[in-house]
Formats: sequence, C-alpha cells, structure tokens
Amino acid sequence: MDATDFSQTVLQDIRSRALIAPGDRVLAAVSGGADSVCLLRTLVELAPGGGWEVVAAHFDHAMRPESAEDARFVRDLCLRLGVSLVTGRSRTLDAGSPEAAAREERLAFLRESARESGCRVIATGHTADDRAETVLMNLLRGSGLRGLQGIAWRSGELVRPLLGRSRESVREHLRRLGQDWREDASNRDDRILRNRIRLRVLPLLEREVSPSARESLLRLAEMAAEEDAFLEALASELYREIRLPGAPGAELRLDAAGLRAAHPAVARRAARLALGDLTGGPRDVTFRMCERVLRAARHASPREDIGLGVCLSSDGIQIRLGLARPAAEPEPFEIELPHGGVVETEAGWRICVADVHDAGEEPLRLALRAEGRMLRARSWKPGDRMRVKGLGGASKKLQDIFTDRRVPREERRRIPLICADGEILWIPGVALSEAAGAADPDTIVTARPPGGQPAGWMRVP
Repeated sequence: MDATDFSQTVLQDIRSRALIAPGDRVLAAVSGGADSVCLLRTLVELAPGGGWEVVAAHFDHAMRPESAEDARFVRDLCLRLGVSLVTGRSRTLDAGSPEAAAREERLAFLRESARESGCRVIATGHTADDRAETVLMNLLRGSGLRGLQGIAWRSGELVRPLLGRSRESVREHLRRLGQDWREDASNRDDRILRNRIRLRVLPLLEREVSPSARESLLRLAEMAAEEDAFLEALASELYREIRLPGAPGAELRLDAAGLRAAHPAVARRAARLALGDLTGGPRDVTFRMCERVLRAARHASPREDIGLGVCLSSDGIQIRLGLARPAAEPEPFEIELPHGGVVETEAGWRICVADVHDAGEEPLRLALRAEGRMLRARSWKPGDRMRVKGLGGASKKLQDIFTDRRVPREERRRIPLICADGEILWIPGVALSEAAGAADPDTIVTARPPGGQPAGWMRVP
C-alpha cells in the first residue's frame, strides 16, 4: 500500500463512520509517537478535500526526563505543517504516578483545549493493534459486550480515524514519507498490563495458538459493537414502552409486566437506561442495581435504597424509582485562615495553616509560598473558575472540574475553596491551581474532611 492508498483508506473510514464532517475543527492529540504523528499528518493531508480544519494538542505528562524533547519535537512538526498547537504540562504527575492518573489528566486537558479552540471532535491515534489488546484485556477481566468492543471508533467527542490500520502499517507509512517520530521507553515497561499483553501475551497466542489471533480479536470487537448497538436499540424501545406517564420529575414509574416479559438481556439494559436517566448518566450504574430492578418486576418490594441515592419500591404492577430527598443546601461561607491557626467549617472540614516544618501529616495538603498573604476558605459560587495545573494557564469552570472529577453534587458546596488575593489556589481532594505552584514554599495548608479520612472520589497526592 503506497502513501496515497493509506490516506484514502483512512478517508474512507472517516466518511463511512461519520467521524469528521465537512466544516469541523478537529483537535488532534499528538504525543510525538508514531501513531499520533501519522494521525496528524494524515488529517492535515486530507483536510482540503475533507473540508475540515486541524488543530494539534500536546500534553507533557512530565513523567519522563525526555518529555521536554517530545514537546519540542511536536512543536517543530506543527511549525513545518503550519498547524496551530495547544500545549499543556502536568505539575502533579511524576515517574511514579499511575497510568490511570496520567490518562485522566490528559483527557481533561484535551477536552478543555477542544472547548477553548472551538473543536467539535478530538482525534486520537489509536490503531487496530490497540483495539485488539484492549479486547483481550477486557475479555480476561470478564467484560460484557460493551467491553468486548475494545476501543470504539467514536466515543462522544473522541474519534479514532486510524482504528482500521495496524501499528506496523502506520510506521511503514511514516517511513515512506520520510517522517521520523519519538519512541516512548515506557511502552517497553512490562510492569504495565497493556505492555505485557502487547509484548508477551499476544505474540505467544500468535505463535502457539493461532497466527491470526489479532484478526480474530478485531472480528470479535466488530461483532460485539454491532450486537451491542442492536441490543441497545431494543432496550431503548422497551424503555419507551414501559415508562409510565405522569410521574414527577424526581421519580420514574415502570410497568412491571412489560419489563418482566422482556428478554433479560434487553430488560437489564432498559433498567440501566432508567437508572441513568435518574442519576444523570449510566456510567456509575452497577449490574447489581439493574438486577434489583428486574427482581422488583417479579416480586413486590418495599422501599429501599439500591445505590447512588436511588430508592426503589414495587407493588408487582408498577416499579417506582426515585431519588432520595437531598440534604438541605449548606449556607455560603467565607472565613479567614490565620497562620498557625485551625479553622473548622460548619460542614466539618478542619483546615490548618502552618509553617512548612510545623505541618501535620494530613493526606490532603498544599505547600505554597504565602509571603504573608491572608488565606481564606470559602464555598463555591456560580461562575467560579480556576487555572487548573496542567492546562497551560487556561481557566476552567469549577462546575466542569467537579463533573470531570466525579465529585458528588451534595458535596460541592461543602468543600472549602482555599483562596488568596481573590484567586482559588486549591480545592482539597479535587484540583490544584497554576497559581499555587511556587518555589521555596513557606506554608503548608492541610485539610481534613468530615470523618477524618478522604472519600473515595478525592485525589490524594
């Protein structure tokens, strides 16, 4: 396959799967590795005929000594291609940070960069090999149909135009173009599960079981995606049929007989859709919660909390799903944090400001150079923004930060925002501001949440 054939095959995938539309601005995530470099060059080459515009984004995780060289490589590449580049650098990650933390921070940067630059879609350089590896990992974890799709061609605003191309074909294409790329040494670290799958398990399967193991996994992914979409369509239709009219906004009523008569695979998905409607999305809805709804279709059930604040009851004819009544909204607050003092908020947060050498061992802590400034703690206000570390100085709404970090809604107005000179420096357990970073800190702020121990959703350095 020559260079033109490679690009035209990618264009065919983009069009047939409606990944990018004419008139779109596309944010291309470029790490400097072969896959992302190929993605950028291919999108730029196809842009005139495709009718889209490309903006590049590079996030420096600062987890490897050579990451600054990667950033320079991407900057030089974008200059040669005439592509605008958005950059960000983490100040919270290090060589020991888990892959999940790096992925979360990178994704937050990409989404914020897309919003700031007016891009409707974010393109990543995932290949067919990435998809096969993900399918195998999910299979070994006991995943259902959705997980057996591996990496999807599209997930919300994220698109993967190279998902039909192998990793080797990507590198061959770059060699034909005379285009170099950066190699990430961490891709050979077999302590990481994906690397073990890539370097050991898949080669073993191809050598000892079937030379076409990769192709078989990709076939499974395509079949799983099609069957998942089919079942989801049936579940959506069933949900429309069994959802009873007239329930107030905070409650859903379902026809128990209709749910009972449906095939369990479809009924379970319909239950998930109903629970997702109540909770704001199906992401956190568990298998156990769905099973509890199906059980309520078969047997009358007294009112009980089944998780995520959802209360369920059933008389055998109707299933009622409602949200527990929220706690009273806390009063707004703003308090001074005297140096050397301890302050406790009405919600039970205990905040201490001390010299660097006098600070306690609380897990939620912020080191900064206060230089005599009076620090304050206050509650969240509508419209609040913060310059989150790692986003290159761009500000972000606290509403979006809370959503990205999955902070429970009932906790958002209780968390103390640590501020100085009118700027938010720190949201304990949630996020840190660019403004908090300073050399030679002279002050430590510690925050102890109610109950003393950080909750599961809190980020602890």
